[in-house]
Amino acid sequence: MNTLKALVTVVVLAFLLGSCEKPDCQAPPPSYSFAFVDTLGQLLTDTSLARSVKLTYAAASGTQMDVKENDFKVHSSSPYPYTYEASYKLLVHAAEQGKGDYTVEIGGKPRGMLHLKTYVNRNPCNGWYDLAEVRYNDKAVSPMIGNGVTYVVLVNL
Repeated sequence: MNTLKALVTVVVLAFLLGSCEKPDCQAPPPSYSFAFVDTLGQLLTDTSLARSVKLTYAAASGTQMDVKENDFKVHSSSPYPYTYEASYKLLVHAAEQGKGDYTVEIGGKPRGMLHLKTYVNRNPCNGWYDLAEVRYNDKAVSPMIGNGVTYVVLVNL
């Protein structure tokens, strides 16, 4: 009986000590924004056109689904009049979907394919999904680092 009691005590202590290794320093999830600019470099300034930007994706059944407005939210930003903030939920969806392919619609018309490639950050204080790569119509989109990260996507309007 003493052996069983000692074994249970060791297991419980190992569990408790093992859980103490997890740091209490979790950073907030990453934030990514997207600015859509026409191929001539003109900013998307028309309010109704800017507010019409949406993402869609093919569900497992093949049905086209809209990304919820809260997961790709428009807001004013400098130097771009309108940017779209991708929610963390969108990054998780891209990772779980396996492809991360989204159709960009502006003014009710499909304009191109946005591909989000994600990875899990293995830093103990930052175990979130991050963007590894963004592509639009198979062309790499480089991030602009500043107040957050913004990807400038050139679109044929």
